[in-house]
Amino acid sequence: MLIVNRLKNMIAKIKVENIYNHIRLTFIAVCMALLFFGCERDANVDVPLSKAKLVMRSFISPTDSVIAVDIFASQPLFNSSQQNNKFDTAAAQVFISNGSVEFTLIYNSTKRQFQINVLQAFPVTAGQTYFLRATHPSYDAVDASCTVPVSTIDNVKATVDITDPYEVFADVSFFDIAGQKNYYRVHAQNVWIPDFGYFGVDTVVYADFLLSINNFYSDEGNDGKEIKSKLLNYYSYHPGDSTDIYVLNVDENYYRFHRSVFTTGGGDPFSEATPAYSNINNGVGIFAAYTQFRKRVFWYYFRIIKFIFAKKIK
Repeated sequence: MLIVNRLKNMIAKIKVENIYNHIRLTFIAVCMALLFFGCERDANVDVPLSKAKLVMRSFISPTDSVIAVDIFASQPLFNSSQQNNKFDTAAAQVFISNGSVEFTLIYNSTKRQFQINVLQAFPVTAGQTYFLRATHPSYDAVDASCTVPVSTIDNVKATVDITDPYEVFADVSFFDIAGQKNYYRVHAQNVWIPDFGYFGVDTVVYADFLLSINNFYSDEGNDGKEIKSKLLNYYSYHPGDSTDIYVLNVDENYYRFHRSVFTTGGGDPFSEATPAYSNINNGVGIFAAYTQFRKRVFWYYFRIIKFIFAKKIK
């Protein structure tokens, strides 16, 4: 009996200690919760407003008839003012130079951009470095430079295939220019030529091919090798349809800017955004150059022949 009584006393003591520990832990938890709750405060932090900058954007090429420059103001983070809506574009001045001669670009109020005629006033030459600068009474002056690629790709092979009534595939291949660092862009446009006209008739651009990041290429590790590109467009057919294939030899600024634009966010809503590449000093934007080769592929008649053969096979 003595042993049984001792066991009962020990069990009772353990129960009391467990209850005590439970109460003590509960009390501590409540106190901690009250402590943290009491420390909660609305934080009023003055975030310094960043200064708006001039944005300058222009792409130049020997094949273009006009040099066009867009000028506007950036919208700083944490600044809710509608500064861009009040930006006076006409108050800016834009200048372009080839290192020897500098020209002032004329403001086009209709397009709200600054322009200069390439063919008549300021020719763009392959291999030449150009300097672009802009001033505005309300912003810091900005400037940038770029060099037009020396070579133009002309060994382009292109075929167009129709897989169903709304899909057009373009297969493009060309060889990299060996012995130098190169960057490329492959692009395509479907065009409608009225009344089955040819190159002498004005064309109407109907639809751009869908763009993907694979349309931009670097020859790093592929010097002198063949580069292949496949483009896709969803399209409804019209008589006289054809596709213009463009292969651009671009400078590094052009390549890095477009790559950064197409990879911003990475398509994942939870990924960290990547800032767009900029080569504008004291501002933001892009000034880049390219040369281009265009090849027109007529495929409307190919579609008819393919349709006839498909009917015969059936």
